[in-house]
Amino acid sequence: MSLRSFLKHMEELGEIRHIKDEVSPKFEISYIMKSFDINGPVLMFEHVKGYKNKIAANVCGTRNRICAALGISQTELYQRLLDACRSPRRPEIVEDGEVCEVIEKPDLSKFPILTHFERDAGAYITSAVVHAKGVDRKNRKCVHS
Repeated sequence: MSLRSFLKHMEELGEIRHIKDEVSPKFEISYIMKSFDINGPVLMFEHVKGYKNKIAANVCGTRNRICAALGISQTELYQRLLDACRSPRRPEIVEDGEVCEVIEKPDLSKFPILTHFERDAGAYITSAVVHAKGVDRKNRKCVHS
């Protein structure tokens, strides 16, 4: 399930709380996230000060949401995780997909990266960061014809 389809599903279930006020990526968003971190809803920050992008937070905040994303029941979760660790599957290589909709030079400064605490040296990415290469060990690029 893609992140887009997952968020649409969560919206249908009423699992998303939209924060429509302008919020700062420096301390403010992380403070709000902390207020909802135990079994809280998915948070969608609609207006991030200085950025065009939204932030979705607390996406994997409950087992129910993780299981919904995987399309399994809670009783199947532990076994699914074990199976994935023991027998990882090769990714499917496709010519086109949602990831190829926007093609531009990568620029992390376009993304609202959070500063969490006053004594942090600066903004940083905390988790869910993946750098992937194809099975042939080369970086993949989306090409539209």
